[in-house]
Parts: sequence; structure tokens; C-alpha cells
Amino acid sequence: MNRGFTVNFPKVYHFYFILLLFNFRTYAIEPIRSENENKTKLDSIANEKQYLKVLKEADKETFKIEFVNDFMLVLTKEQKANYLNLSSMDQCKRYIENYWKASNPNPILPENDVLKEHIRRRNYARKHFHSTAPPYFDGRGKYYIKYGEPLIRFQDSGGLKQLTFLAMRDDRNEDYTVRSNESWSYENIASDFVVHFAQIGQTFREIQSLTDIVITPRRRSKQAFQWSDIVKKRASISPALGRAAARIDEIETTLRTNTRSTLVRSEVVMPNERMLQIEKENKREIVNAINAAPASAHDPILAVNELDLYHTIEQFSGRNGLTRLEISLLSPIKKNLVRKEFHAKSKQVSIQFRGLLRNSHFVPVAEDQTAFDFPLNLAAKENIPNIAAKLAFFAPPQPFEITMQIKDEATNRIGFVRRLLQVRDFTGSDLKLSDIQFFTEVVNPKQRQVLPVTEKQNMVIAAYPYIEVNKLKPLLCYFEIYNIESAGIKDEYEITYKIVSTKKQKENVLEKVTDLLSQSRDVALSISYSQPVHRELSEELISIDLSKVSNGDYLLEIIVEASNDKSITAKVSRAIKIVE
Repeated sequence: MNRGFTVNFPKVYHFYFILLLFNFRTYAIEPIRSENENKTKLDSIANEKQYLKVLKEADKETFKIEFVNDFMLVLTKEQKANYLNLSSMDQCKRYIENYWKASNPNPILPENDVLKEHIRRRNYARKHFHSTAPPYFDGRGKYYIKYGEPLIRFQDSGGLKQLTFLAMRDDRNEDYTVRSNESWSYENIASDFVVHFAQIGQTFREIQSLTDIVITPRRRSKQAFQWSDIVKKRASISPALGRAAARIDEIETTLRTNTRSTLVRSEVVMPNERMLQIEKENKREIVNAINAAPASAHDPILAVNELDLYHTIEQFSGRNGLTRLEISLLSPIKKNLVRKEFHAKSKQVSIQFRGLLRNSHFVPVAEDQTAFDFPLNLAAKENIPNIAAKLAFFAPPQPFEITMQIKDEATNRIGFVRRLLQVRDFTGSDLKLSDIQFFTEVVNPKQRQVLPVTEKQNMVIAAYPYIEVNKLKPLLCYFEIYNIESAGIKDEYEITYKIVSTKKQKENVLEKVTDLLSQSRDVALSISYSQPVHRELSEELISIDLSKVSNGDYLLEIIVEASNDKSITAKVSRAIKIVE
């Protein structure tokens, strides 16, 4: 009788034995659970807020695995070098955060559409091109994150293939075996941009040549025909592969039929060598296309400009050393805000204007917004072609990024402009001028309903509602003069404004030299007047009659100089286009 082997523990040890088994099981599965938690930590992230929160809290290992790998894919060579030169993880995190903020096409919108698309691609790559090791996506995922969905995706499950050309020519079967493989075409990114992948083990990896998918031992004489056979199946996915397939077909047709052809003798005698040469040329074309492609590319994003938006930014001296920025925004009514003719009496549009100022670290510094219900019937009667609005900021004199947006509340369509801005410094004791601001006079109550009005020097005025200067209407120009007394002006100063043509320069060298020596310019209008000194600051509102000035491109110049000392002077200018 086989009694087996038994050990009798005292009952007092049973509890400790069970506890030991429980602890062993816990420690055994803990690394697996941690790895799975780490792997899926960002798979559920769907927006900018979550991404930046996890980025901020990530430890060294999580940061390396979860952020660095896919972020490096989208950088240019220069950006990658700058990133790799950073000395700490905190600096790297700030770089990543600032990169996405800088990439945001319109920071006024609630979501960063570029970062949102990156997160979507990353999660898609991890799910559909999965790899068990970090970064948890294979070679296909790398390209999906960089360039998105390929224009054409050729998939081959692999297995046994028949070499069709040799079978027809020699009446024998020539079989070869290939790995599961794919070819992706990004002709929408760069012409002839094709990348190939082969399944090696459980992972798809990028390969440099289609012959790398062949498993069967290859002789050089057969390798060329195997490659040509593979390429012909892919002729339609890329111009480069199409050209290679056409050349291969010409060689094979000549060899099969012995017909006269444009082939040289060497191509007929050693077709495999010629095909290897075609392979080399084709590979070079594809490599050149990949090198010419951008570091990464994004699909059309949600932050799309659907509305035309025009802007001007004028800068003035503000309080406490700050600069006052006044932004004029114009958006055409016809075929823009209203795509049909606007003649319905009761119809109006509700428009929201917004502006955002961010510093060099992409931190918001100032924001302004206004809304406007615009009656279209009055706009038509008053011949107002554009909706106009004013925004204002105060900022210190330094570089900023400014974003301006208009939104049609009824359709949710937006238009936006994003640009860099150097804020001027008006402090000091030198004579200085603000920028030139354009206004139009409000002459009846109806115009108050369609234009943002203000009052200056006992005159009711409104933002200039024209993109170009209409010479049939008086142009009101507003500017400010600073440091009049501290600059050394005693009793009075002289103000001169000129309309100077900016037409194409003369081509004749002699005429150019004559103009330079005489310092002559095509001045269409020049008017001067004197002002007595009252205080450090002077606000000037002048009306300019342009009715006799020819249509064209001009420069409006305003010059202020001391009557007692011509060396004390300041000038400001603004480009204009005069029409009627």
C-alpha cells in the first residue's frame, strides 16, 4: 500500500503557512499587475488636461516609457537635438508641455486639436499595432503616430508564393516563402513616400528592402526575380513602384516573347542584374522621398479657419510702464458671415470676438472678448461691408503671442489669426509717437447700431469698417505724442502728415541714382501745422481728405518735430491701400 508522503504540522502553524502562501502569490503577481497598469495608464487618456496631468506627475520610468518614445517621433532634427541637450527631467517635461502649447493652432478653443490628434494616434497605435514591450507599438505604430493613416495600406498575409515569370519561361514551378508583410504609401505627405514592414516573431518591423520579407534561401540570380514579383503586386500604391513595375514588365515581356525592344543587350543577356539595378534605383527614390517628408504630419484639425478675419494692432503708452494694445477686428458680411445677399429686414447675426495674449512660456497674460448682435438690414442701408469690433490689452514691453478669433454663434463657425507681437516700450524721456489708428465719424443714430462707437475730442467716432481706405469718405487718424516737454520742446512743435506712394521702384539705374541724390519721393499729399506745448502728452485726431489722391498703395507718414530744434523729432507710418 502506497501511503505517499505526508507532513503533519501542528495546528498553530496552519495560519502562518496560509499567510505565507498568500504573500507569495501577492508578490508573484505584483510585477505583472504593475506592468499592465503602467502600460494602460495613458491608453485611456483622451484630452489635453489628462495628458498634461499625468505628464506632470510621472516618475522617471513612467516618463521615459509613456511620454518620451512617442514624443520623439514628431520632432524635427533640430528640435530633437534641443530636447536631448536638456539636463533634467523637469526641463524635459516643460519642453514637452510647451511644444504642444506652441503647436496649438488656436489656443482660444477649449481643446488643443493637435495634441488631441496625437493622443488619438498613440492610443490607436497601441491597440491596433500592439507590441508587448515599450513603447507598446511596433514599427507600423511609429509611422501611424508620425503621419496618421496611410493613403494606401497594402497587406500580404505571407506564405508560399510562385515565381510567375520563371514558371512561364522555363515551364517549371519556382516557389518561395514570404513573411506576413505590409507596405504603406504616404503619397499625400511626399511623392514616392512608401515604407515596408515584415512580421518578425510577433512584431512588425520596418524593413529597407522588399527582399527582406523572403524566408526561402535566396541565390542572387533568383533574388532579382523574387523582388520583381513582389513589386508588381504593389505597382498601384506608389509612382516609384509603378515605374519599377513597368520597367520590369518590359524586360519580362521581351524575354518571354523574344520581340524587338528598346532594351539594351546587357538587359537581355543578364536580366537579373538589370532588375537588381532597378531595385537599387527604386530604393533610392523611396529613401529620398522619406527624407524629404516633414518630421510629422497631422490630419485636418478641428481648428479650421472658416471665416475671413482681418486685424490691425495699435500700441499706445499705458499706465505703470505698461503698453496699451488696441485691436481692430473686421470680418466681411457678404459671402463670409452671410453667404447670400443680406437684404432680409429682420435678419441679424450674433458674433463673438475674443483675443488672447500669451508670453514666451505660453502662459496667458491678458484676455478680452465682446459680443455683437449685428442687424444686417441697417448694415446694407448704411453701406457697411464689414462687422467691426475693438479689443484691448495691457502688457509689458516684451515679445508675446497674440491670438484673435471671431465666432458666428448661430453656426459655430470660427475664424482666427495667431501671430507673434513685439510690444513697444514707451518709457523714457525721448519724443515718441504711438501707432496710427483709423476711425470713421458716426453721423446718424443708425450707424451706432452697426459700429462700435467711442468719443474723442467731442466727436462720436467708430472703428473704421473698411479693410482698404475708401477715399470718398473722410479718414480720421488718431495718434498720441509722448514726452513733449521732457524731450526738450519749448514752445511749440510741428506735425506733418504725408501720403507717399509705394509703387514699384524705377528700373533704370540712372533714374534710381537721380532719385537717391535728390531724395525725391512720390508724395501725393503733404500737410503741416503747428501746435503749442501744453503738457507731456498730446492726443491728436486729424481728418484727411483723400478724394484727390489716385488709387493705389501708399504709406501714411506722421512726423512730429520741435519748432526750436529740428533734431528733436519722431515719426510713425502705416501702409494703406486707397480705393473708391
